[in-house]
Amino acid sequence: MFQIRPFQSGDLPGVRYLHDWTPPAGTPTQDTPQQWFPDLDDIPTYYLAFWVVTVEEGGKEQVVGMAGIVPVDAHVPAGAIGDLRRPVRLQRMRILPAFQRHGLGARLVDTVIDWAEGHGADGVILETTRQQAGA
Repeated sequence: MFQIRPFQSGDLPGVRYLHDWTPPAGTPTQDTPQQWFPDLDDIPTYYLAFWVVTVEEGGKEQVVGMAGIVPVDAHVPAGAIGDLRRPVRLQRMRILPAFQRHGLGARLVDTVIDWAEGHGADGVILETTRQQAGA
């Protein structure tokens, strides 16, 4: 059974594994870990909210998905914001490949949207590249 819950400090090793070995949608898998981003070292400082998707396997909880919300900054093109006054940005969303295509990404996005609406945001921005058609 899958669970989506807020990030806890003990989740960091699972977040690191997930990030290192799950490339963004549409990019090929790699033989080496991806570049680590410093914001993931201090999730409570950098993120307004951050969730993990977990599954229990062999009596242990495993992180199989994640997503965070950050404030919109100057890196987001004005055209992406449009008429939104209080948008937030979805960042670092990943689902472990073995657990993709089970609706977990959609459930995680629903969690993000519910949080955003409940905290006064009027939109959620997700930036992608052409290779990330799945996103």
